[in-house]
Order: sequence, then C-alpha cells, then structure tokens
Amino acid sequence: MRIEIIVAIMVALASSPVISNAQSSDFKQAIAAQGAKPGGELASAPKIRADGELYSLHGKIQQASETPSFLASLSPSEENELLASALRRSRGMGESTDYFAVVVPKQLQKYYFDNAKIGGGFDLIGRYTSNTKYKTVSGREMQAPVFEAVYLDLWSKRQPQAQAAPQKTAATAASTYEKCIDDAAGAMPDMIECSNKESVRQDARLNAAYKTAMAATADKDGLRSRQRQWIKERDQECALDKDGGQAAMLTSYDCVATKTANRATELEAAR
Repeated sequence: MRIEIIVAIMVALASSPVISNAQSSDFKQAIAAQGAKPGGELASAPKIRADGELYSLHGKIQQASETPSFLASLSPSEENELLASALRRSRGMGESTDYFAVVVPKQLQKYYFDNAKIGGGFDLIGRYTSNTKYKTVSGREMQAPVFEAVYLDLWSKRQPQAQAAPQKTAATAASTYEKCIDDAAGAMPDMIECSNKESVRQDARLNAAYKTAMAATADKDGLRSRQRQWIKERDQECALDKDGGQAAMLTSYDCVATKTANRATELEAAR
C-alpha cells in the first residue's frame, strides 16, 4: 500500500555502538550481544511513549528520500520470505500494512546510500526513539515507531554462503518448494504437506553433506558436537505450538525445512 508520511522524522542520533553489515547468520549473534527484543509487534501497535530500548525487526524499504531515513513495512526474515510471499499470493493479499521508520546514523550512511533500494529487504536492530505519523491512501491517520539503527544488514549485500554447485541445488529445491506452495492454492493441508516434504528433502541433503564433511575433517569430535548443538537449537526454535492449529504446523515445518537447508548449504560450502 502506498502511504504518505505527513510528519518528518526528527530524531537526535545517540552515541550507540553501530554494527556494520554482516552475514545473515550473524544476526542472531548481534541480537544476543545487544540484548535486543523482538520488535514486530510495535509496528502494528506502537507504544504511547518510546522506551529507548533496542529491538530487532525484518523489513522492506517502502519510501525513502535523500535524507538518511526511510519508511519500511514489516516483513518475514529473508529465509521465510518464500513461504510468506506464496501465502500472501494464495490469499490475494498484498504486502504488510504494518509500518515503521528507520533513521540511519552517520556510521552506516555510506553503506545505506550505496546499496539500499526501494523494496529491498533488511535486518535491523534499532533503538526505539519516538513515533511518527503517516496517512494511508484512504486518508486514515496512523502512527509508526521510529528506530535509530545500530545494526543494518541489507539482504542484497549478503555474501553467498555456498559455492556454485550447492547454490544451484538449493535454488532448484526452492523452486520446487515454491511451485508446491503455489499449486496448493491456499489449501492449508496441502501447504503443510509441501513443507513436510521439503523438510524430508532437506534432511536427506543435510545428512549427505554431514557425511561428506565428517569424512573430510580431522576434527570429527568437534563437528559432531557442533552438529548436535545445531539440531538442539533448530528443534527448540521450530517447536510446534500445539495450540496453534494448522497454521502453527505449517510454520513449524517451514522453519525446520528452512533451517535444515541453510545448515546443509553451510556444510556443503565447507568441503
């Protein structure tokens, strides 16, 4: 939805430590290091008074000018964008209508101006400093939270995680998964089956990559330990919400498939 900002973003830049762009795998580490809280809910329901705390969000740039600030819509992570886009299309939905504003500090402005694009996705850790007003095309006045970036990672600038052959395999799998979701035409049981099949497919790929990596490394105990820890973390993050119904089942299966695919790519790249 095209929207118009009616109040300029006026935020004094604080002296927060700024983290430059990094690989997607570093985002969770940055969140932990900064003690950032999930900020997605603030995009749909800003607090009356900004609390100055650090929050993490994924978004897409919707409006920007030559000033170091922009308006963004809330978005899934890059890894979950495939499924989210397919779900929106199957339900006849557009982009998210939950918005937030971002102020880019001096330390990140060159990176931002050189690389940012309208519609481009990003990961953000930002300090919640204020709220700003905007109007929808229907004339409805809304408020959006304003975050001062201390971490900004544009998806388009991430470096490849795998070499050519594994990347091609991953892209083919993603295409198969996307087609399956599209063919499901919004039928939840069919989409669940798509995600379940993708989980099985990626698990087989991971097992093959792990066996190859184990055969090639001298630190077999270390790799085995890291793999067990990764499995534990994946299963915790992708745990099924038993009260969430079919939507929760789809989310859980997709989470497992996505994280398994990413881990397989990491192991393939390490050969």
